Amino acid sequence: MEVDEARRTKDLEREIDSGLAVPDVRSPVGLRDRALMELLWSTGIRRREAAELSLASVDWERGVVKVCLGKGGRDRVVPVGQRALDWLRRYLDTARPSMNPGSCLRLFVTSAGRPFSTNGLGNLVHDHLVKAGHPTAGGCHAFRHAMATAMLDHGADIRFVQEMLGHQRLETTLIYTHVSIGKLKAVHRSTHPAERSWAEQSARTRPFPTEVTAEDVVALRRQLDLDRAALARLLGVSPASLANLESGRSSARGPLLRLLQLLHRDRALAKTLHTILQDPPKAV
Repeated sequence: MEVDEARRTKDLEREIDSGLAVPDVRSPVGLRDRALMELLWSTGIRRREAAELSLASVDWERGVVKVCLGKGGRDRVVPVGQRALDWLRRYLDTARPSMNPGSCLRLFVTSAGRPFSTNGLGNLVHDHLVKAGHPTAGGCHAFRHAMATAMLDHGADIRFVQEMLGHQRLETTLIYTHVSIGKLKAVHRSTHPAERSWAEQSARTRPFPTEVTAEDVVALRRQLDLDRAALARLLGVSPASLANLESGRSSARGPLLRLLQLLHRDRALAKTLHTILQDPPKAV
């Protein structure tokens, strides 16, 4: 079950990545579509909310988007990542002016410079996901669902995700947590006293794992109480490479896999190596 849930999360992220790659960003329309989907992926806002964003909705200095009159008539402020902001800037600088928007203040406009309808925006996104090979993915909601699932799976507090999604009731956000149980179990294994004790007692007799999953890498770092930079230094890889291992975007092979297998089996050795790296012995 845990493996299936982790795989489901990775599949969602691959689905989004493949959809993002469809628009031809050399054309104004393709650049607009890429900017739109990057914004959906970064913020998880609803399709109607995206369609009704104005040019003034983006606060470039603070890195946020103001959603006015979201579901339930509530305003909210949502953080937006730098990657999405970069695509938005490219769209606004080069693509949007060529669509002759005139006095239209909507952030996203059609090729004729007019505001998008809610259905029109949803159909546009759905078409790109179909071209990417995901005919059942839906449209804007696919990005919303994937964003919430990925953030929870990578450790975000559910109440923060609730605020981003604009849910009035926490119960509504809970539907996204079913794929995060794998991470929860990894945290349980690495932090519960009974589990920690059992792991230490059985380390000497437990066989090496044939593979080390993303969850295992996260659990190892948390049990050793190391930040990502410290564990990356211990493994001899870059923090970016370690982030890819922890997210499942890459897998360990060769010497790195064998080192992770050893550290996974003997956490005391891992702590000793970390101490040595922090304070290497002086030459005699």
